[in-house]
Amino acid sequence: MPPRRHEKVAKELHHVLAQLLIQAKDVRLRAMTITQVKLSPDLQIAHVAWRPFADQTPQAIEQALTKAAPFLRTAVGNSLHLRRVPQLIFHFDETAEQSRAMDELLTQLRAEGQMGNDIPPPEEESE
Repeated sequence: MPPRRHEKVAKELHHVLAQLLIQAKDVRLRAMTITQVKLSPDLQIAHVAWRPFADQTPQAIEQALTKAAPFLRTAVGNSLHLRRVPQLIFHFDETAEQSRAMDELLTQLRAEGQMGNDIPPPEEESE
């Protein structure tokens, strides 16, 4: 479990980045959401996971993030007043795709009868 300071800094960093992206001039940066921020133990590196909204491609947003990273890091430093501002490393959040693939695999195993009978099928989501 990360120390309380890590959690606090990660939460504040998440908040500041979200506010900066909402105000961004580049439309591509406003078409995404930050899903998670993880800090290295020494607080020098921040791994920022993000997901695009439906109408944007991940490649376009990744280009915009790469271009804006120095500005974002400076703005984070001005807002958080840390002794050392963490390097921002942006990662596309693939959690939804991984979860979908796992569900498909489990469904296939159930259909083939290779799944144990003690595991109930997932509840259907209503839309």
